[in-house]
Amino acid sequence: MERFKELFQMEEKVLNILRNINYALETNIDVIVDRKPYILQDGAKELTGKDCYIYDGKIEYEDKKYWNNFRQDDTYFQLQNLIEMKEEFDSLSKLNEEFKKSSLSYSNIYLIDHETMLTKLIHFYFPGRENFEYKKMQLFCKSSMEKWFERRFIKSIIYGDEKKYYTEEQANKVILDASNALDFELENAFELEVYLKRYEKKMIKRFKKINKFSRFNIN
Repeated sequence: MERFKELFQMEEKVLNILRNINYALETNIDVIVDRKPYILQDGAKELTGKDCYIYDGKIEYEDKKYWNNFRQDDTYFQLQNLIEMKEEFDSLSKLNEEFKKSSLSYSNIYLIDHETMLTKLIHFYFPGRENFEYKKMQLFCKSSMEKWFERRFIKSIIYGDEKKYYTEEQANKVILDASNALDFELENAFELEVYLKRYEKKMIKRFKKINKFSRFNIN
C-alpha cells in the first residue's frame, strides 16, 4: 500500500510538471510559427552581411548592413519570447532524485498498479532519467533555439578571427534547409502537444477513479 501511495504521488507531481511544460510548449510553438520568416531573415543577414526579406516564397537581399542599429547587438531578437522551461526541467530533475530514493523502480511500477500512466509516458519521460537536454530542442526552449541559430548562421561563417560571408546563392540553400528543419521540428512539437494533452486527460480520469475508491485524496 505504501508503494502504491508513492507511485500515486509521483504521478501527480509528473502531471503538474507536464501541464506547465505543455503550456510553455504551446507558447513556444506560437512564437516559432509567427516569427519563422523573421528568424530566417536574421539568419540570412548573418550569413551574407546584407539585409534580407522573405515574403511570398521569395528571398531578396539589399546591399546594405543592419539599417536597424538597435538590432545589431541583439542577435537572438526574434527568439526573445521563447520560454526556457528551466523551472519545469529543474522540477523533473528533483523528481528523479526522489524516484531514485524511493522504493519504486521502473521494473516494479507495473506490478504495483497495472493501470499506472507513468509506464506509458516513455515517449517524453522515463522515471530515473537524469539528462533532459535531448528534449529541449523539441520543445523549442530558448537556449536550444539560440544554439540552433548560432550553429547554422553564425559559426558557419567564422574562420579564426575572420568572417567569410556566403554568397546569396549559398545563403539561400542554408535558409531553405533551415526552413525545412523548423517545419520538421514544428511537426514533432505539434505531435508532442497532442500526446501530452491526451496523457493529461487520461491521468485526470485515473485520479478521479482513485479518489473515488481510495482514502488517498488528490486535492
